[in-house]
Amino acid sequence: MQSLKILPNIKYLLENNKEQEAISIINPNIDTLALYMKDLISLFSASTPESLLCLSKIHFILQDYEVSIDYAIKSGEIFLKEKSFYSKALIERMMSRLLLDNNHKCKDFIINLITNINNNINNNNDLDDLDRIGFLFSIGEFDLFEKYFSKQITNKSLLNFIVNEIEDKERFFKFIIKNQNKENYDTLCVLVDAYMYFNSHNEIKKLLLELLCSDISLCYSLSFYIQETHNLPNIIDNNINDNNNIDSSDLDCLMLILSGQFKKEVFTKFMVQENLTSFKFLDSLAKSRSPYISLVNSLMNLGTTNDTFYRNNSDIFGNLKEWSRYSDISNLGMIHFKNDNPYEILKNYIPNESSALYTKKEDRSSTYKETTSTSSYGGSLQALGLINHCTYNEVDNELLLYFIESDEFLSEDLVFGVCMGLGLINLGSNNQFIVDKLKKMIKFKNTIYNEAAVLGLGLIGCGTGDDNLMAYLEEINKTTEYERVKRSISISQSLLQSFNSTNVSNSTSNVCTNVSNILHNTNILHNTNILHNISNSTSNSMNILSWGTMYVGTGNLLVISKILPFINNENDDIKRNAVISLGLVCCLDRDLLISTLEPLAENHNMSVRAGVGVTLGFFFSGTGNNKVCDLLEGLIYDSCPLVRQSALIGIGLVLMQCNDHLVKNYKRIINRINKIIIDRSEENSVKFGAMLGRGLSEAGGRNIIFSITNLCNKITKERICGAVLFLNYWYWYPFINLISLNMKETGFFVFDQNLDLQERNVKYNKNYDNELIKVPDLKKSRKFKARPVVEEEKISKADEEIKSGGRCTLLQMEETGLNFPGVYFIKK
Repeated sequence: MQSLKILPNIKYLLENNKEQEAISIINPNIDTLALYMKDLISLFSASTPESLLCLSKIHFILQDYEVSIDYAIKSGEIFLKEKSFYSKALIERMMSRLLLDNNHKCKDFIINLITNINNNINNNNDLDDLDRIGFLFSIGEFDLFEKYFSKQITNKSLLNFIVNEIEDKERFFKFIIKNQNKENYDTLCVLVDAYMYFNSHNEIKKLLLELLCSDISLCYSLSFYIQETHNLPNIIDNNINDNNNIDSSDLDCLMLILSGQFKKEVFTKFMVQENLTSFKFLDSLAKSRSPYISLVNSLMNLGTTNDTFYRNNSDIFGNLKEWSRYSDISNLGMIHFKNDNPYEILKNYIPNESSALYTKKEDRSSTYKETTSTSSYGGSLQALGLINHCTYNEVDNELLLYFIESDEFLSEDLVFGVCMGLGLINLGSNNQFIVDKLKKMIKFKNTIYNEAAVLGLGLIGCGTGDDNLMAYLEEINKTTEYERVKRSISISQSLLQSFNSTNVSNSTSNVCTNVSNILHNTNILHNTNILHNISNSTSNSMNILSWGTMYVGTGNLLVISKILPFINNENDDIKRNAVISLGLVCCLDRDLLISTLEPLAENHNMSVRAGVGVTLGFFFSGTGNNKVCDLLEGLIYDSCPLVRQSALIGIGLVLMQCNDHLVKNYKRIINRINKIIIDRSEENSVKFGAMLGRGLSEAGGRNIIFSITNLCNKITKERICGAVLFLNYWYWYPFINLISLNMKETGFFVFDQNLDLQERNVKYNKNYDNELIKVPDLKKSRKFKARPVVEEEKISKADEEIKSGGRCTLLQMEETGLNFPGVYFIKK
């Protein structure tokens, strides 16, 4: 407080026309002095830029923002040249005011500011300056936006930023199509997105054929992007005009990429050949006789097609009963994820008419008790859905619909498997025929029937924002007496609203309408009545989760500010979903995600802390982020079992593909997890978290991470479904294997124009050896004097260079500058 002693001196200088000297004293101490200078403000002349700037700072600290803005505008160039936190904060404040009032007095000032920055930017790629180009679009200065953005459109960082931030996609994509920039891969991808927005498939076809003649490697890269992100397998066919002078072999290669078969062959071979799963490690886990060993095995062999351990340990898995058996069989869908022949894999489990148990039609409403003999049937159908997700396969639909259309009463696990299978296979299709079939299951007075049908509807309608389906689910929510059905409705409605931040249902009964109004209609931005209605809604758990899926990856600070108050809601489900929603909104900005969730890790409520543990882990999968590791390691020792369980799962995700050289406390954390697994005194819920976390840390033979973005770093419907359902695993364990929808292979491939793998190597500096720290043997009875032998960790040396066709971890990509999907095409 020593600086307060100079206030009399400042007053003296101002009274004696020595303002410049006073300002030189004030500026270094302004944070402290401003609060005590209210009576001295009138002594300023406000006649020089320095005086005006000083007054602006004082009023800013006093939170008199409008006056602060007035003085800043009057100060002119001196304010623009000051690169302090104050100037940046006030500019952000001006921009916020301008978003609320497009005729605000600061409009001309902000436009001139952005204009000056862009006129002098040249080759400066500082995103802090460049991102203000997008603000011109937000305030309706479209001509200026087009002028400056067209000059910087090849800047990858700016392009990605604006694509993610701008909400008026229609106008933006019209500009992209008008501009027709085809200079590089990134601008072409945005151009394809624009064509897809307007369903201009023929334009995409023309673009691909043009590139096939002019730049075949760029054509193949763009085709890979189209297949991965938009899935247009039949956009190119053999019936092309001969005048195009296109080589038939090149055309065949292009069609192979677009069909998805090329990607499937490449990555299936990669997952099989590079599989680092240790079966000795699995055997050591099996000695614990844990009922979750099937889940661990499926995670470690995710996508590898290697089910040897499962078949060799039928004595363990065969003893599982009821829903444990269901999960066990459905986990086969992870091992054989995207397999070409699922019926051969599942032939011993898929039900038929003779294998399903039936009861009389008039007994449908009675409580039905499952038997162990049928527990595998439903699991096989969910496995079928995982393997063939998003294929819209008519053969699969016919098989699954057979059971729904049957006149007999089916077992609950079979119904659940049918509905999940239909939802996964037809994910995002909004197939009304199947929707109508699923609605019939809701008429039965059975919790599992209703829950399964609701989840199936959510999966099929994912991302469509279907008004009728939203209203139907809202009506069910009002009439059902089952709490778990209401919870499933909240999940399904959030899936329906995915990506629909600017196209929300018009149903007045749907509170998401109010959410959208709050965020987009400035006239009701502060309408307390609407906020009151939301906070007292019977379905506000859905509202919170929907905010996350609607604004997924946007990093929208206004949305975050609306979600945060629900952390203090009296309902634990709402608190947990609020944390998940924050993760979804911030998922593409790691710094924002950590800064938002880190304080919540110390929240008094266990559901909040648990939500932070698993949410941070999921969105930092494979990063080995030291700050996240430290935070989650602390939560492993929390007093609440639920928090410890979530932290163990989360830290397993973060440590994927890492070792002791990349994460300073890697060995300590893994040893702690291993100890929990074999500790007989530990609570079962915590041991489950340890088993799941250990399986996740070794998932996919150490060749994958889990991500909400696909191989081309785009958020897709199936990945939102996987994230939302997995993060709600606490309520229903069969959701866990849906994390396979978020699988992201990490390899490096270079192909020529004939799609033959080429030899290419990339050097790196850090140590990426694969360390497998085994689970210690269980302690034997005291009559055995010999101490158990503890095997040291097994180290698999990484290749000295990243080789084409081999592994390339996420951290290796970040070090070497390689980008997803890790697939490169070159000319011969």
